[in-house]
Amino acid sequence: MFILNFFIYTVGYSQSIKGVIKDNTSNTPIKNTVVMLVKSKDSVLYKFARTDANGVFQIKKVDSGTYLLITTHPIFADYTDSLATNTDIDLGTLGITPKAKLLQEVIVKSGSPIKIKGDTTVYTADSFKVKDGANVEDLLRKLPGIQVGKNGEIKAMGETVKNVLVDGEEFFGNDPGMVVKNLQANAVQEVQVYDKKSDQAAFTGIDDGVSEKTINLKLKANRKSGYFGKVEAGGGTPDNYTNSVMLNAFQGKRKISAFGYMSNTGKTELGWDEADKFGGGEREGMTSGIDELSGGMWMSWSDGDSYSGGANGIPKNWNGGLHYSNKYKGDSLNINGSYRYGKINAPGGSSTFSKIYYPDSSWNNNSSNQMFSSKEKHTVSFTIENKLDSNNTIKFVNRGTYNQGISNNTYYEENITTQGDFINNSTRKVNGNTTSKGYNGVLTWNHKFKKSKAYLIFICNWRF
Repeated sequence: MFILNFFIYTVGYSQSIKGVIKDNTSNTPIKNTVVMLVKSKDSVLYKFARTDANGVFQIKKVDSGTYLLITTHPIFADYTDSLATNTDIDLGTLGITPKAKLLQEVIVKSGSPIKIKGDTTVYTADSFKVKDGANVEDLLRKLPGIQVGKNGEIKAMGETVKNVLVDGEEFFGNDPGMVVKNLQANAVQEVQVYDKKSDQAAFTGIDDGVSEKTINLKLKANRKSGYFGKVEAGGGTPDNYTNSVMLNAFQGKRKISAFGYMSNTGKTELGWDEADKFGGGEREGMTSGIDELSGGMWMSWSDGDSYSGGANGIPKNWNGGLHYSNKYKGDSLNINGSYRYGKINAPGGSSTFSKIYYPDSSWNNNSSNQMFSSKEKHTVSFTIENKLDSNNTIKFVNRGTYNQGISNNTYYEENITTQGDFINNSTRKVNGNTTSKGYNGVLTWNHKFKKSKAYLIFICNWRF
């Protein structure tokens, strides 16, 4: 499939909230005051803005609803007010009071744990205590406004996080779970949360309404050059193990990383939707009923030893990957690529014992189902972005996957008399093989005309 797209951008306007922040005591405007809108129903930060040199602020594209407006400034007391929006609102002048007028003593502390820089919320990582050896996922659980679900999904300010970057760059493709589970918390200096705009909006400066909630992990200076990583090994009985390794070789803007993981304890490092695909097993218990044809009564017992490769079983899992990224030519050329491999072997089985009672006799029915499935996945991602000059940028994005799987299912059933004589038996085998592959490439050229404010954006897609 081959697709060419041309885009023409227009600017739209919607309701907004504006006002002026001034000092109550001197009536002078206050710049760099943060003005936040918090949703009344769930206290989630919705939008915010900063005042300019004249104390003026404006929050654009506000949806209708009820909000709590909060102002904050290092040397002024917070101001709060509730408001409802369904049209443009001009709050006029809002007066705030210096903290010195409210408190007899002011204690100033440096290294604020949470800061707002423009449209970005910044968390200072070391301000939040985590256990030794903790990963980034453990750190995110400590940050206010960020939630990590039991299955690993991440939400910030009530929105699902689509990307987790490292120093502004993709790390092992676009899988947020890959980064937060394998990068150590003590390597992070700041956690930055913002709405990442589309490449076209970033280039033109025109908001096209397309954005994704993004977390950027800014590494500490001493972790940007050198070698670091982690190795974990664990086991219980001789046949159970969980081993993992993560190695990094960073030098300035060049990042080389490798990881490996294997386990047969049921921990797959998969999301709930992926793990669910491996099925579930039977449950121990007894059932009974009436045979409609003969009028006989039957009773069935499950042996309680059923297992599978899903939530009730113990699959074997292997994961691994390589990552490389670097910038060249004064940061104008950016190369980012990664390869990931995953495999999971999921055995399964169940046994059922039934007894059928007829008016003049009875017999036993025994059945068993033995199954095995194996799935492999190869994923390659590669991005190259070249800023030719201030007016031209070319970006080439590639994504490829190759999946294969096998499944074997053997079902056996027998009917025998109470004396142990065979009445009948049957065996059924079902084998399956699946293979799928896909590739998607996108070439984008952004051009800015010198003598006008027009932009040309050329996008070419192909996939197979």
